Amino acid sequence: MASDKALVDSIVERMSGGGEIRARAMFGEFGIYCDDRMIGQFNENTLFIKVTDAGSAVVRSSRTASPYPGAKTAFVIDGADLDDEGYLSQLARVTADAVPPPKKRR
Repeated sequence: MASDKALVDSIVERMSGGGEIRARAMFGEFGIYCDDRMIGQFNENTLFIKVTDAGSAVVRSSRTASPYPGAKTAFVIDGADLDDEGYLSQLARVTADAVPPPKKRR
């Protein structure tokens, strides 16, 4: 089941206080980027944020799951947390700061 683009756009807008947030379509789902660093995914209408030490200090729920079979586990962000702009922005920022920058292409 593909994710709802309107819902993705809404969540991206709520996270925008953490940096330059964008969603990139990938195989019917979406990668979530903050300042050009991939910080998570939006699969089957669920937000998954990469697990980092900095994110662990901020995240409200330590529930993790795999966004798709074979993927690393990630924090599952759902419920009322999806409506909290300050929380989503902070989580996006600390996660982006903890993720290495993208590799330069030749």
